[in-house]
Amino acid sequence: INKNRFPIPEFCEEWIESESLGLKARVDVIFDDSGEWVVGDLKTNTSDFPGTKLQIGAGALLFEEHMKTKVKRIKIISHNDWSEKDIHLTDELRKQILKTRDDINNMLKSKEPPPTCSNFNKCAKCDNWESHCKPKNTPEELSEEKTKKSLWKKIFG
Repeated sequence: INKNRFPIPEFCEEWIESESLGLKARVDVIFDDSGEWVVGDLKTNTSDFPGTKLQIGAGALLFEEHMKTKVKRIKIISHNDWSEKDIHLTDELRKQILKTRDDINNMLKSKEPPPTCSNFNKCAKCDNWESHCKPKNTPEELSEEKTKKSLWKKIFG
């Protein structure tokens, strides 16, 4: 981001939900960049991991529906050095977002555990811990976090 030309966000930390899309998300920033809506997310760095693109893209789809407009690009913004990475919201990325939504819904309906996550912090914050991953008959004296860590260590050593 050019610090001398940082666009002032029109929306910050907005929760957007859509029954028709079957999505909900908190969007960090949405701004008008020379007449073009851009949905951005603040991250530690600008690595465009697949999940990051899907997360920001889902927010963009929600914004499009809510505002009856088109978003052509999304942006990862590093809050460390204010560097940025533009990502085009292509038809392929749109399809990936909706396919991922469908895969998650199917997993939730099946009551099967999700694929194992090699990052404990992500696993520990997952909303599906209670319904899909928590071992049955966990001893009362174990804290939720300790139970998650022991299960994660059992899987990944």
